[in-house]
Amino acid sequence: MEYATIHAFHENPRKVWTLFRELGKVLVPAQPNAGHWALAELQRAGFLDTVVTQNIDGLHGAAGSTGVIELHGNHHQMTCRRCGWRGPTPVDLGPDGVPLCPLGHVPKPDVVLFGENLPIAPLEAAVRAAREASLIIVAGTSAEVAPASSLPAIVKERGGLVVEMNLGHTALSSMADLQVLGDLVETLPELWTLLRE
Repeated sequence: MEYATIHAFHENPRKVWTLFRELGKVLVPAQPNAGHWALAELQRAGFLDTVVTQNIDGLHGAAGSTGVIELHGNHHQMTCRRCGWRGPTPVDLGPDGVPLCPLGHVPKPDVVLFGENLPIAPLEAAVRAAREASLIIVAGTSAEVAPASSLPAIVKERGGLVVEMNLGHTALSSMADLQVLGDLVETLPELWTLLRE
């Protein structure tokens, strides 16, 4: 809570960039796994229309999924809240580095911090996709973080099916029409293999 809140960013953005630098060390070199690639293939083949994610790593897009709705933003982009400038988050800031916008202000990565509301456009797009869906695959989530956790209920209320793919049971399990337990790196490629045959 000392670093990952919007209040902390407003109070001391340079300090909060310590967290962002450490996070970048993990996110920048990360590569899509077999689950990301399988979702992209499912989308290309027309089995999957929309990918909605709470992740901020950009790996769905890197794997080739298009029109990805990133509810919590993307660490690879940043915006200056003072002048509106947008740009890529630098790959290497050095041990004490802090990026600056062209006017010399400290920008914030385009990620949702504690105390911030989700950006309205991605949230509305996700709800719209859920209202139009006949089936939703909920993969790799605890299904406890609102408002994303409400998307399966929107699909279900309209008569759609809910498929849960996860390592174990979650708050969503009792609502799921089908549950596939296992590691997504294995189960999503298996799903793709079954559907393309």
